[in-house]
Amino acid sequence: MKSPPSLKKYLIRLGGSAVVLGIMFWILPLDAIGAAFSRVSIGLFVSVLSAFLILHVFAALKWWFILDRRIPPVQAIRAHFAGLAAGLCLPGAISGDAVRGGMAYGAMRDGPAVVAAGAADRLIDFLALLILSLLGAA
Repeated sequence: MKSPPSLKKYLIRLGGSAVVLGIMFWILPLDAIGAAFSRVSIGLFVSVLSAFLILHVFAALKWWFILDRRIPPVQAIRAHFAGLAAGLCLPGAISGDAVRGGMAYGAMRDGPAVVAAGAADRLIDFLALLILSLLGAA
C-alpha cells in the first residue's frame, strides 16, 4: 500500500500552482474577464461546470472499461483529468492521451493494452461525432 504524499511534495505542488495562477492573472486582462463573468448567472455557471465535470468522469469510466477495468476507477479518472490538463499545456493533439496512457502504464505495465485502449477510445469518439454530424446534416 502506498503511503500518502509528503507535506513537502504537497507544498511544492501548491507553490507551483500559485506561481502559474499568478502569471496567468498578471497576463490576462482582469477587467474583461470580470465583465464576461458578470454577464453569466451563477446558476448557469454552476450547471455548465457540473455537466463538464460529470461528463468527463463518464468519459474516464468509458476508457476504464476499454482497459478492461485493470486499474482502479479513481486512478482512471485521475489519469483522464491529468490528460485534460496536459492537453492544455503540451503541444500536439494527442499529448493528453500520452499523459493518460503513461499514468495507466505505470499501474498496468502492459503497453500494448494501454495503446489499444487509447486508440479504441479515440475511434469510439470519432464514430460518435460522425453519427452526430450525419444526423445534423440530414
